[in-house]
Amino acid sequence: MNDSYKKQEIILRDRSYLKITGVGDVSSFDESGIILSSCNGDITVDGSELRITSLSSETGEIVVEGRIGGVFYFEERPAKKRGFFGRKE
Repeated sequence: MNDSYKKQEIILRDRSYLKITGVGDVSSFDESGIILSSCNGDITVDGSELRITSLSSETGEIVVEGRIGGVFYFEERPAKKRGFFGRKE
């Protein structure tokens, strides 16, 4: 893992802009939730009208905009609810 993934910062502005560093992979996403892997564990972002406006594998940074309801770390990966590009599985 390169150095850009070893530190994590989460910036939330007005519950409509979210920037997370230290991101390794986005497992799934749709307009109501995003599941991603980070240097500090797996993260889920819940909300509505969510869209990823920026994602860089080089810097390990993701920017999400929309109505952000919560950002949660979890130890075990939750049951997969969403498929690639939001298709229900």
